[in-house]
Amino acid sequence: MDKKSQGNEPNKSFLSSIKTKWIPCFLMVWLIAGAGWAYGENEEITLQLRWDHQFQFAGYYAALWEGYYEDAGFNVRILSGYDDNGEVISAPREVGEGSADFGIGASDIITYQEEGYEFTVVASIFQRSPVEFYMLEETPYQSLVDLMDLEVGRREDDLLDIELQAMLVQEGMDPELIPRIPGDYDFSIEDLTSGRFDLIPGYLGTIPYQGEMQGVGLEKLIPIEYGIDFYGDSLFTTQEYALANPERVNEFRKASLKGWEYAFENPDVIIDQMLVHFHESERMSSEEYLAYNQYQKDQVLEYTLYPIVSLGNINPYRWEEMERFLVELGVIEARSSFDHFIFDYGGILQRQRERMISMLIAVSIGLSMATVIFVVYYIASKKTMGKLQVIVADTLRENRKQEGVILYQSRLAAMGEMIGHIAHQWRQPLNQLNLMITNLEDAHRDQELEREDMESFTERSQKLIYRMSETIDDFRYFFKPQKEKEVFDVRNLIHSTLELLKDSLHLRDITIEVKENEKNPVKSRKDGFKVKGYGNYFSQGIFNVVHNAIDSVQKEEKIHRRIRIEIYDYDKMVKIIIRDWGKGIPVENLPRIFDLYFTTKDKEHGTGLGLYITKIIVEDHLSGKIRGENLEKGFQILLDIPKEDKSL
Repeated sequence: MDKKSQGNEPNKSFLSSIKTKWIPCFLMVWLIAGAGWAYGENEEITLQLRWDHQFQFAGYYAALWEGYYEDAGFNVRILSGYDDNGEVISAPREVGEGSADFGIGASDIITYQEEGYEFTVVASIFQRSPVEFYMLEETPYQSLVDLMDLEVGRREDDLLDIELQAMLVQEGMDPELIPRIPGDYDFSIEDLTSGRFDLIPGYLGTIPYQGEMQGVGLEKLIPIEYGIDFYGDSLFTTQEYALANPERVNEFRKASLKGWEYAFENPDVIIDQMLVHFHESERMSSEEYLAYNQYQKDQVLEYTLYPIVSLGNINPYRWEEMERFLVELGVIEARSSFDHFIFDYGGILQRQRERMISMLIAVSIGLSMATVIFVVYYIASKKTMGKLQVIVADTLRENRKQEGVILYQSRLAAMGEMIGHIAHQWRQPLNQLNLMITNLEDAHRDQELEREDMESFTERSQKLIYRMSETIDDFRYFFKPQKEKEVFDVRNLIHSTLELLKDSLHLRDITIEVKENEKNPVKSRKDGFKVKGYGNYFSQGIFNVVHNAIDSVQKEEKIHRRIRIEIYDYDKMVKIIIRDWGKGIPVENLPRIFDLYFTTKDKEHGTGLGLYITKIIVEDHLSGKIRGENLEKGFQILLDIPKEDKSL
């Protein structure tokens, strides 16, 4: 054996050792850490519904029949919410016991934690609860207090009844003062027309549909009108399955939402297929089946808020608020942690990667340098990096989509506040107009109406109507959508925004002052105070910040109910400082004030969207910067907005 051969022999032996001993070890570590990435195709999946087959679950049927589940690698069975004996099947129990992989639930997703189950909500399809309570039009009802003197249909252990209890508690009444009946009772319109009950619960418009078919007029109580804003039908699975198989859960979620999009775009196609697959002639005729599901499709669309809200959108704080009500009602005990209750695909993958890295580090301690090099090479392989790049790209696309939804939701919330201001501004001229009409009517009845009186009435009425029309114009242009950037004067938009808040400031006896260009007078410059961007977005951002300042100072002493806006014009930017004399922000919360859904207000009064969306407007739409800081007395928001660079 020559020297050259002798020199190669140890290397050959070492490589052989790696192949036979260490590669299987590393593959084992990789598979343990990334178990969710290693499934074959056509995984058997069972989806448990909460009621019988109807358009309420159309999106899941569409995902099955259009092949979206199959394309994602699933062989899905969708099970009715009733067994062969007509008994209701509990979707949380079926999923919790392992008889189903996914289920459809609502508040019961939370209540079943009392039985030791831990679930993860994957997608909230119904953004509002379809639970409502119905009575005949002639029922003597003025407020919830009247229910104490009426016959109210309440079933034992009824999920629908939870929202009635929450309504009563919210109004300061004890639900236990109203008796209940056995839980297996099935309510229908006949319970009202026969006089057995004055008020009964219903879900997804079933009772109104029966009333419409029989020509019975109904009134209804809606929980959201009493501050009870529960989610409705939501897709869920066990926390164990979600944490172990995040990629499969995410793929099932995407296929389901794709099915819902198809169902909303092609409802008649889905209903026709439902007639073929699910219609039972002994229960109702095919005409009745089609009519009922045609009626229900409109109800389903209403409760999903589609397309205004993204399908499956989840606000964690709303689920926490649901749990708070259930704890207050004594239905459940408060859980110690809300971790993993909402499915967070990116977060789970990040934790998996962190565990994988920790395991690889632990294994590599006992290996030689050659083994460490092999690990680095393996982790950095093109295949692995390609998978991570795809995940990152998907996450970024989803974030951009959610940002658009949040922007729209924020504008809707601001619109609601603006409607309140307009209503306040309209109240006085409407009262004046009503008084003038009354006087005109009296003069005509007493035959004292002169031509001059009529002309005076017409002139004054037109002035009032013109004033109200101006208010509408302010509102319309405040929310007017823009497609292209424009050059606008920040002073004009700040003053017009404050004009819309004038009544709110006056009502709370808050003083607001605007100072312009105090430090750097350049008023003669043609481009002074002007920037290029979306003016209506800028107005909304200013509205959000000033509205927060109003909330901050309204309970202060008179001397501190002050807000000041300073506008400085520099060569390349406009600086805006909005300062209040409130209590400021707790130091520990200061870094989070621009985070999504973070609010220092009570959850009943704050959404956590205002400053988040203002940050998006300033940084993404105006290419500026925004920050907040506490003062010795009060708080201020600082905005730096660059001017258009005309040299480019």
